[in-house]
Amino acid sequence: MRLSIFLNSSFFLAVLGVPNVHATKAPTAKTKNGTYVGLTVPQLSQDIFRGIPFAQAPRFEVAQSLNSSWTGTHEAIEQGVTCSGYGTNNLLGLEVGEDCLNLNVVRPLGIKVKSKLPVMVWIYGGGFRQGSINDREFNTSYMVETSVQIGKPVIIVSINYRLSAFGFLSSKEVQSQGATNLGIRDQWKALEWIYENIEGFGGDPKQVTVWGESAGAFSIGWLTVAYGGQNSNLFQKAIMVSGSSFGIGSGNLVLAQSTYNALTNDTGCDQAIDSLQCLRERKCFFNSKAYVIKVYVVPFETLNKTITNLPAGLASFSPTLDGDIIRNSPSFAYAQNPPLIAPVDIITGCNTDEGMSEALGAQTPYNTSAEVENFLTAGLGVDSTVANEILALYPEDGQYPPYSQPMTLDWPALTATLGIQSGTQTRRVYGIINDYAMMAGRRLTAASWTPLTGKKAYSFRWDVDPTRIPLVYTAGLGVGFAEHGAELSFEFRLPYVSGSPYPPIPDVAAMRSVSYAMQAHFVAFAATGDPNMHHVDWIPRWPAYADGTQNFVYNATLDDTLNLHVEKDDFRSEQISWFNARWTYLN
Repeated sequence: MRLSIFLNSSFFLAVLGVPNVHATKAPTAKTKNGTYVGLTVPQLSQDIFRGIPFAQAPRFEVAQSLNSSWTGTHEAIEQGVTCSGYGTNNLLGLEVGEDCLNLNVVRPLGIKVKSKLPVMVWIYGGGFRQGSINDREFNTSYMVETSVQIGKPVIIVSINYRLSAFGFLSSKEVQSQGATNLGIRDQWKALEWIYENIEGFGGDPKQVTVWGESAGAFSIGWLTVAYGGQNSNLFQKAIMVSGSSFGIGSGNLVLAQSTYNALTNDTGCDQAIDSLQCLRERKCFFNSKAYVIKVYVVPFETLNKTITNLPAGLASFSPTLDGDIIRNSPSFAYAQNPPLIAPVDIITGCNTDEGMSEALGAQTPYNTSAEVENFLTAGLGVDSTVANEILALYPEDGQYPPYSQPMTLDWPALTATLGIQSGTQTRRVYGIINDYAMMAGRRLTAASWTPLTGKKAYSFRWDVDPTRIPLVYTAGLGVGFAEHGAELSFEFRLPYVSGSPYPPIPDVAAMRSVSYAMQAHFVAFAATGDPNMHHVDWIPRWPAYADGTQNFVYNATLDDTLNLHVEKDDFRSEQISWFNARWTYLN
């Protein structure tokens, strides 16, 4: 079935920041702080509110609720500030800064305060070091359009959270002052703001679905075990794409302390009695209008440059166990009776060839098993005995990503055409990291969820190769196939992405259809708790995981074949079971 989702140029003007707004009454939304005015985009039949602050973010401190209010209206039309990070955050021409805790809201046109629409909350990925709600890859307007088309209208909120050291600095100094995991706390603060204010936009605070990809999905995995699984009813459903509570694990506290020490040393704060306060300290000045302003002693530009120039080995940031918001490891939380997990319905899924992504560190030039063994001991923190157990499970003559291609391919020669060095063991490493980082955690989450929580779980496998041979390199992703992040443009149903390194959906009917099916599933799940309630008759039924341990498989090809189907989730059983039996120390 061919779906017409390509819209005219006025659409792109609207979603890319230059709205073609006609003379219609501007939409408003009342929050506890005051009333916001957004903009109406008739071409989309949508109202859009942008850059709404949901908290204040003092440097290296827990976000604080907004305490100001106003009469009249404030505009919510321009983009808000993007949180500082690495990679794309510094390449997209976005305004970057520390006061970045803001959100965007997209809703169907004409929604009233008492409409009580379901709410989807997008949490971006980016390795906890990059990402922004202003990245054009994360345009939620198509999802809202799909929701209206299938008769399940939703409101979508996209939230910023602090990144890299600003959001995930950890050390004994940071922990002693309760300032750990600020990025996760920012997400929690945004959910509190939504709970308190979304009714003013026409949303239902008791029908909230958190939805994220990669680090966004891992964030949701942490949110489901945050505060011992007590989520304060801030969300009732969760969609985790390429991430779960397992796989990446919590940050290494020894390495985190070394990062903190390097940062304070490079800024001179290591000489202060309180090094963390030194990084935070502000002084008061009078400006030209005799107003008192507070300025950081270590300027943002200096601190940001210092962070981005940290040695590669010290520039990895992720959530850490802190005894507060993240009190327990997921393995511990799942093992308790009752389990320390938020009782919410979930969708969890990942891509067939996740391990091929350069973001997961598997693009290696290895040619021997000894090199792979060293890679595993260093990267997974296991000893030689355990590393060799893994190698035995993934023999040299096995089938590895890209799973759609034979192992007889000269992979080193193919990647060399892109200037990327591979070895004869590279695809083997892809396969190990594929299961360790993504596939095992996805299966364990799906299998455990209903028995532990009594709530529904649905599992999927994304099996679309938007690029094949000749290989196509995408910065931040890798060399193609169903690698980590390959589903992003499909998830957002994007036929065109300006200013983003991610490729759009190929102009093939089957590719557009598989994208539409994914959106229909996600919207129906957010609206009803059942991804099948979309009324699109060409999409096969998706069974709950507890009804037969099955995945929904999204498959479409560049030669225009659509193959949506259901599969038994038992592939690579021995390998995946090995990982899932060992998360207590692997995670």
